[in-house]
Amino acid sequence: MTGYHDNDYELVNPQINTSAANLSSIQTRTFGKMAVAMIISAVVALFMAMNGIQFGLAFVLIGLLAVVVLNMWLGAKIATAKPSTCYLMLGFESVYTGALLGGTLQVYSPGAAFVAFLVTAVFFGGLVISGWITKKDMTRVGSVCSTALIVLIIVEIIMLFIGTPGIWMLLSAVSIIIFAGLTLWDAQKLRGLTNDGSVLSENMSTFLALELYLDFMNMFMNILQLLGGCSRD
Repeated sequence: MTGYHDNDYELVNPQINTSAANLSSIQTRTFGKMAVAMIISAVVALFMAMNGIQFGLAFVLIGLLAVVVLNMWLGAKIATAKPSTCYLMLGFESVYTGALLGGTLQVYSPGAAFVAFLVTAVFFGGLVISGWITKKDMTRVGSVCSTALIVLIIVEIIMLFIGTPGIWMLLSAVSIIIFAGLTLWDAQKLRGLTNDGSVLSENMSTFLALELYLDFMNMFMNILQLLGGCSRD
């Protein structure tokens, strides 16, 4: 199932620094924020799974649209928003995504989830490295993928009423491709991120952490759906 991504709106795009070879302090902090978000989601997902709590698909998609709207609003305020507001958004979406993940994990076997996580980790890592080292400007790729993501969410809402068998597997495959493109773009933007001591610099770090986190989590959930596995029911 498709998730959401902050690239649904236009962010300030730092100039690409093609000579960057090592992680700066702010880039390291960005990956650290992403790691914290993943830990929060893992704790929430475990709680949801242990208590058998799940959300209906309609509720999930409506929630995703609400989050996209919030991200669009905050994205427009990124230059003036308080860093604490950006941290709050990262934390909120970590909890929300963890809740969705907790429901998803109840449908698949632990083995399938483990394999999906490994596949996602390797795939995501390769994409980040590729986006980091490429000299090609990935802005156009990211813009196309952002538009495609919005279209895909709309299609998924329509599919709720049509209920065509097997369509969700196809949509998951398309979603993985979309988030792969977004990961390349986000990694390239992170490479160009510099710490000038401004509020915008810190906010961009938090947003890029959120974007990379969402890239990973959405690819994981869609790869898990494709791989399938034994149902716990």
